[in-house]
Amino acid sequence: MPTTEYCLLQELPKAKLTKRRWCLTATQILTAVGLAAVWLATLSGCANQKTAAPTAMLSRASNSVVAVGHNGSTIGSAFTLQPNQYVTSLHVAAQSPIYLIAAGGKPTAAKIIAKDEQRDIAVLSANLSLPALSPRADLPLVGTRVYALGNPFGLGLTATQGIISAHPRSIGKQHLLQIDAAINPGNSGGPLVDANGQVVGLVSSRAAIGSGIGFVVPIEFVLSLANANR
Repeated sequence: MPTTEYCLLQELPKAKLTKRRWCLTATQILTAVGLAAVWLATLSGCANQKTAAPTAMLSRASNSVVAVGHNGSTIGSAFTLQPNQYVTSLHVAAQSPIYLIAAGGKPTAAKIIAKDEQRDIAVLSANLSLPALSPRADLPLVGTRVYALGNPFGLGLTATQGIISAHPRSIGKQHLLQIDAAINPGNSGGPLVDANGQVVGLVSSRAAIGSGIGFVVPIEFVLSLANANR
């Protein structure tokens, strides 16, 4: 028994002066309809799911983040991975003398105990005890939701969200993660965390032109320098 075909005619631009026939069997049409139904059901299910707000996670992570100050102004951010030890961007810590300010706290003097000039990392020592953040063990996939914590423009602790836009790529002599979360002056040195509050990297810089292009030092390099100077 011959297979019945259902044909459609697609009008092409007049300049081509032709018509194209698209022919499908009954089985192909039913298969396509079935797949479309599954796809729509999936979308409907996703829309009905409630996405958990990251409020609690951000609240916990924020307890480990401090502002970095110099001569009465906030110049960046820092966070702790180990007791009385903080990490930040070297270009922030280089403005000596510096101090750290926890939320609602007083300035605490800090000094550089280790640095990596190529990767723009500084490890600081300060008599300030805050809960340490946990580093993420693996590199998150492109598209992973992340949150940047810091003190942009000295406004106080601020969280912005985005995704991992690209895996480490060469930016000058550095290999940096690319993100699309909003990064502004004062964010440098703050942590980039995932949905579980684990540190993905250290916020380093943003593109001078355009928008939505920020760069982050992968946490493995930060942790390596910090562990070598415990």
